[in-house]
Amino acid sequence: TLSKEKWRSFTILNRHRTKAKAIAASLPHRTIAGLTLSTASFKKAAAHADIIIHATSAPLSTFDLSCISPSATVIDLHYGPDALPARQSHRFRYIDGTGMLAHQAALSFALFTGKTISTALLRRAIARHLKRV
Repeated sequence: TLSKEKWRSFTILNRHRTKAKAIAASLPHRTIAGLTLSTASFKKAAAHADIIIHATSAPLSTFDLSCISPSATVIDLHYGPDALPARQSHRFRYIDGTGMLAHQAALSFALFTGKTISTALLRRAIARHLKRV
């Protein structure tokens, strides 16, 4: 888990500063900033980030992606057309949300049917569907 990893600093951006600070406070003794999400705070945090996890409802392309270091990894929970502009950027390593969607679908399938389904199969089905969107 993230709380067991060794990292020097961690920045959490949220639309609500109180939520960002609450998340920051739940993580163990590190340098953690809890800030209000804005264009300026994203740009400042992204410029020095090794990993960016984008979990807002707004497409990542809403933000200035040019500030992201080429050595950074961006994990964007979006998938499909919303993720396309970021996916087409070759400045940084980009992982979209199809993997998470496949794992959520596999868990839901197992809970409803009592049977397992391959996440690789689900990823292929999602990819085929997204090509049609």
